[in-house]
Amino acid sequence: MFTNPLLLWGLFFVFIPLVIHLINLLRFRQVDWGAMEFLLTAYRKHRTRVRMKELLLLLMRVILIALPVLLLAGPTLRGFLPGGSKVHHVIVLDDSFSMADRMGEGSAFENAQISIQKLLDELSQQAGAHSLTFLRTSQVHENTRKADIHDQRISRNFRETFSPASLKPTYFPEGLPEALSYAAELVPESIEGNRIFYVISDFRHRDWHENPALVSQFRKFASEGIQLRLIDCAPAEHPNLTLSALKPLEGIRAAGVPLLMSVRVTNFGISPARNTVLHPEIFLVGEEEKKAESGQKAETAASLSSDPSSSAVAQALPAITVEEIPPGESVTATFPVTFPLAGNYGVRVSLPPDALAEDNQAFASLFIPPFEPVLIIDDSLDASTSRFLRTALSPGERVQTGLVPRVEKARFLSTNDLNAFRSIYLLDVTRLEPQAVSALEQFVKNGGGLCVFTGPNTEPINAQKWFRDGKGFFPVLLDQMEELPRYYASPDIRVAPHPIFRLFSGESEALFNSIHVERYFTLDDSSLEKIIPLQDETALTQKSRQKEKENLNDNSPAGTSPEDLSENSPENSPETGMDTLGDVHVIAALRNNAPLVLERKYGQGKIVLFLTTADRTWTDWPVGDPSRPNPFTQGSFVVMVLQLQAFLTQEQFFFWQVGDSLMTSFRGNEFEGTASFFNPDATLWERPAAIASQDGKLEISTSPVPQPGVFWAELKGLEHSNEKRLFAVNVDQREGDLKKISREELARTFENIPFDFVLSEKFHFKADDTGRSPLSDWILVFMLIWIILEMLMAASASWHLGSGSMSRQYFSRTAMDFAERNIKSAKRLTHGGEK
Repeated sequence: MFTNPLLLWGLFFVFIPLVIHLINLLRFRQVDWGAMEFLLTAYRKHRTRVRMKELLLLLMRVILIALPVLLLAGPTLRGFLPGGSKVHHVIVLDDSFSMADRMGEGSAFENAQISIQKLLDELSQQAGAHSLTFLRTSQVHENTRKADIHDQRISRNFRETFSPASLKPTYFPEGLPEALSYAAELVPESIEGNRIFYVISDFRHRDWHENPALVSQFRKFASEGIQLRLIDCAPAEHPNLTLSALKPLEGIRAAGVPLLMSVRVTNFGISPARNTVLHPEIFLVGEEEKKAESGQKAETAASLSSDPSSSAVAQALPAITVEEIPPGESVTATFPVTFPLAGNYGVRVSLPPDALAEDNQAFASLFIPPFEPVLIIDDSLDASTSRFLRTALSPGERVQTGLVPRVEKARFLSTNDLNAFRSIYLLDVTRLEPQAVSALEQFVKNGGGLCVFTGPNTEPINAQKWFRDGKGFFPVLLDQMEELPRYYASPDIRVAPHPIFRLFSGESEALFNSIHVERYFTLDDSSLEKIIPLQDETALTQKSRQKEKENLNDNSPAGTSPEDLSENSPENSPETGMDTLGDVHVIAALRNNAPLVLERKYGQGKIVLFLTTADRTWTDWPVGDPSRPNPFTQGSFVVMVLQLQAFLTQEQFFFWQVGDSLMTSFRGNEFEGTASFFNPDATLWERPAAIASQDGKLEISTSPVPQPGVFWAELKGLEHSNEKRLFAVNVDQREGDLKKISREELARTFENIPFDFVLSEKFHFKADDTGRSPLSDWILVFMLIWIILEMLMAASASWHLGSGSMSRQYFSRTAMDFAERNIKSAKRLTHGGEK
């Protein structure tokens, strides 16, 4: 076999020495010579030796012309040379969704399919033993640990058993380092024959630039003698918009109550994107319709469906227009959503079509109850302490907040299940039973929100028990009650830019001018040393900018904020972080800098402490100053309470991505030990079994999620109804960055590592890809030796001038030549005379 068989036509040049020799035989002349007997004797004596030298020299010159032709043709003898008996071809295909990048009528993945088919067709026509191992990067994410093809002989009918046209790109992110490592395990160094790895990818800058895992893997391949062929299937990069985040903002989740959603769009192009239109919509998950509590079906419910794949069966919301998105940056837009009925909902936002359609949708999921119950602990005889708080939470029928306050005594905490509530308010409670303290701590650790208002009945000694050296639900140690003298020149309250006081920032901060605080609790010196004092908006802005700089230095993906990265990290999964104790922050202070409102993270929940009362006992905030009536000031308490309720009940939003394993936990005495997980199209996905966790609960984990959308798990209750838990899964937004790495950057990244890099349209199989045979080297060495031998033979058998023996050879050869020719002339003359 030859690498370039067409060059074998050059073997016709071997006839050139023969033609020259024949031409020389025709060239003779008659010379008069007298010593005929002497010439005949010399001719008979040296004729055989001279002829043999001439023929040998002619043969050597013929071979000397044939050797370069054979060298250029590249002969291979794989079946006979060591290391060439078998060749293992390993194809690692990047089938991440960025390979779906469309370029005109085709896509990068279609180019990959063509390259694979071309390689297989050419290998099937080659002689020798060729085997194929084919692996997709998505199989590493799927944890299948099984290649599509493993060490299968490539024959002429191989097309019948495997067709690249059947392959499709997946929603999984790129996983080349893991795939290459697994491929090396499938074809180890100890296997017989040569190994060639073909890496077929789109070579995005984010995946290949300064990737230590890839560099380490390639160096290992080079040390083992593996040949690398890098095939680029995306010759150009395109601008692309990506929906990088979709989540609900703080707000009350109840049917008929507007809830703000936040969507972030990232521009991965090199020019601004202007007037980008976003299309939000909502749909019911796992249900075709939902009836209201009254038993009547709302008109909007008929247009909702559990199928999120078709916008025709979802309720469309007003479109959102983003005026401009700078290149390489992200813009966040908000929009209100009103869920007409209680139920499990999905929210989807779509982008207009572009080069990469797979990242043009983002999903979020929410459970919307018919109303939000709020537990208020008020030990006063007539529940008068909670009157203003109850009014703020539920003003009346004219203003629907979706909140239903429930007032109970402190003993309720010890005898009832608190999981029915998401927020609890303690109003000037004197004492709590140990069971109630434990129940409150567990409630907050599980994600509940707790707000504590102090007052004249609050005893610092009991608060110290609730503090429990910083491990209890009470965030600080109280010292004593103090009075704040009136001073009308400046407001009594200063607030931080916290979510509770977000609406009071800027010019609205003047609403606090007529609010007075007469009494408050001071803090123990030990607590004052540990709390984080009030920070104004300027300080927080500086900290935010510092975080952004650190985020850029850490090479985080564009459009990903530190908050999103922390929320999506495995450490912050729903089943972890139960014992986390955060710092105590001052979010509101008095004019004398004494803390007034404190906030602390406790496990998965939040605690807010007011060092004054919730009624008019110590402050006129709930109703305003009677001597200076101001309806805006009076309404500030209502606004603050509603924002407080939204803050306390805000659930941690988890950014599930394609490739993650969905996880949930539950108590074994409440649900069965298995759960059914359903796809976004309502078909059953899988039914994994639960395993016991360290905290005594049962945990269920699925296989990696293969696609985006709203999944849900159905838990079968043992003593109560079934429960559905929603999981909104989105693609990895970093795959939307279509910037490519240049050939020069690739060479610098993999410096001193041998590899071949070629575009898919120029890729074709070369015979020397089967493993470089040493036959070419041997031919080259043999040709050099042959040239030297030919020169020596030519000097021995030809008319080469020289001294000594060379002069004698020249004279002898000349004499023999003239003798031979004169003898022939004499014979012709003799025969002519006789006639």
